[in-house]
Amino acid sequence: MEHIEIHLRHLYPSSSICDRCCQINYHELPQYELIKTNSYSKQPIISRRVVSNVSECEKFAASKKALAFNLASTRNREGRHENLCQALQCPEDYNMTTLVPKANYEYYSMYPVFVPSENTTVECIPRVGIFLFSSENLNYTQARTFCRGKNASLAHIISEERTEGLAKFVSPTTPRFVGLSNNDGERIWKNVFGIRYFLFIFIYYVRATFLHGEACKKFSRNVYIYIYIYDLKIFKNSKIYFSTDEPLSCFEYRAWGEGQPSHSRGCAVLVNSPDKDTSPSWKVVPCYISLPFICEVTPLTTRQRSSRRRHGYPKFSRAISEYRKIHV
Repeated sequence: MEHIEIHLRHLYPSSSICDRCCQINYHELPQYELIKTNSYSKQPIISRRVVSNVSECEKFAASKKALAFNLASTRNREGRHENLCQALQCPEDYNMTTLVPKANYEYYSMYPVFVPSENTTVECIPRVGIFLFSSENLNYTQARTFCRGKNASLAHIISEERTEGLAKFVSPTTPRFVGLSNNDGERIWKNVFGIRYFLFIFIYYVRATFLHGEACKKFSRNVYIYIYIYDLKIFKNSKIYFSTDEPLSCFEYRAWGEGQPSHSRGCAVLVNSPDKDTSPSWKVVPCYISLPFICEVTPLTTRQRSSRRRHGYPKFSRAISEYRKIHV
C-alpha cells in the first residue's frame, strides 16, 4: 500500500506573528472519550474535584495532565447529588486489568482501546502518554512507517520527563530509535509527528474566503485543512499522513551524550546508561542501521472523536465536483 505524506507547515502561509515555535502552543488539545459505563479505573489518582458536568471534569483532568478520568455520580453527606471527578495518571491497558464494575461510574480515556501487535509492549509514562516498545529491528524509515500503522509516531523525547521516563524501559545494551532526527533537506534537528487518516476524511472543498484581522484569526482556528487534488488515481489504495514537526531549537532541554551530536546529520537513539548515577542520553547514529524503537500513540482529538460519534464522514464527491468547476 502506498503512503503519502503531507507536511502541515507547507499548507500554511509564513507568518511574522507566529513562527513554528509559537505554533507548538496552538496544537489541538487531546480529548477524552467515554470507554465504559458503570465501571471505574483503579489507576493512581492525581487529583479529584466535585464538578457540575463531564465537560468540567474534562477541563479539570486536562489541567492536571491526566490521561484518563473517572466520573462518579454520588451523594454527599448531606444527601445531595454531586459528580466526583477523579483525574488518573494513566489509562487502562487493553486488558482493562484495573477496571472495576460499579454503578453510577463512568470511565473516560484520551486513548482508544487497542491490542498491541506481536513483539510490541505497551507502557504508560504517567501524565505524559502511551508508548509502544518494539523489539523488532528496523531502520529509521521503516520504524516510522511501523509507528504510523499503529496510529502513532516515533516518540517525542525533548523533555526531561520524557527522556527519563522512557529510558526506564530501555536496556543499557540496546539503544532505541526515537523521533528526533536531522535527515531531510531542512538540515535541522526536529521531532516529526504524523497522524494517519484515510483519504476521504479530509478531501472537502471550501470557496475562497477573504478576511482580515481578528476575523481571519477566528476563521483559521475553526476550519478544517482542505486538500485539493487533481488526479485521484495516485491515491487509490493509499493512506495519507498529515505530519508536522517541532524543531529542537524551540526547546531549552537537551540530553546529548558526551561528544554528541557526533554528526550534523543522522537519527537520534535513546541510550540508557548501566551506571545508575548517569542520566540517559541521546546519541546520533546512521538512519539506515536497524534497531528497536519507541512509538508514541496518538491521543484522540476533537475531530477524531466527533467523527467516531457520527459513524460517518463527509462525502468527497461533492468536494471534487466543486473544485473542478473552478479549476478544471
